[in-house]
Amino acid sequence: MVNITLRAFLFGNFFGLWFSASYMTLAFSVTIIPLPFLMFYTFWLTAFLCAHYCTTITNFSHTCFPWMKRCLTTFFPYLIVFSGFGSLIISIPAIWILFLKIQEQHLGNTTLTSVVIASKSIEYTVMSNVLGCFLPFMVVLISLIISVSSLLRHIWNIKQNNPESLHPNLRPYVNAIITMILLITLSGIFYTAETIVFYSKSMSDMSSIVSWSLIVVFPTAKAIIMIQASLKLRTTILRAICPSKLVKNTKILGTLNLTQQAEH
Repeated sequence: MVNITLRAFLFGNFFGLWFSASYMTLAFSVTIIPLPFLMFYTFWLTAFLCAHYCTTITNFSHTCFPWMKRCLTTFFPYLIVFSGFGSLIISIPAIWILFLKIQEQHLGNTTLTSVVIASKSIEYTVMSNVLGCFLPFMVVLISLIISVSSLLRHIWNIKQNNPESLHPNLRPYVNAIITMILLITLSGIFYTAETIVFYSKSMSDMSSIVSWSLIVVFPTAKAIIMIQASLKLRTTILRAICPSKLVKNTKILGTLNLTQQAEH
């Protein structure tokens, strides 16, 4: 839902920047709160997803880790709601701080209009980016580091116990780590593109156009990563696209699961 809504607002804002000045102002006014709110919220949802992966597949003996795991499991829904309210709160001041600067340049008989998103307060810009982007990015990064170290330790223990075999089920580790790597890479690209757009002198620059294209693609790319990482989401998509094939694939998947259980 967040990705779909974010994509709609990004499209509206993106196309608004290429029309008349009045339409640009209208698009900016409509998206001034929803856009940063959805951006910050999607970062925090990504962070909680990676933290969930980390606490689910890893099992460190340190006393803090089981406590963190219990807290995350117990308060997971509340954290999602709280991060949503927090993202909204830090987005509301954007009404008074961010503004659209429209400049016209006359070159002979041609008038070029440049649009820049500017801020009246560097403190607010830094604070909102730290709370809405940097902190969730660090949560994803820490979750990834812990998961990778846990995987390496698990592989080392297997090698010590049985040097000739590396089979015990590592698929959950690998899938979670690949998903986190893709999400952190995508988030980094998105944040970099946002920074380029914000500090660009004109929306008509090639760097701004490329950055806006990456920003608009972000919700779709994230949705694809989420779908490939979740069997339930893949099943739902298959059911919506081709129900007959879903039945066949479900039977095959069930047979494979029974076979694997028998082998173990």
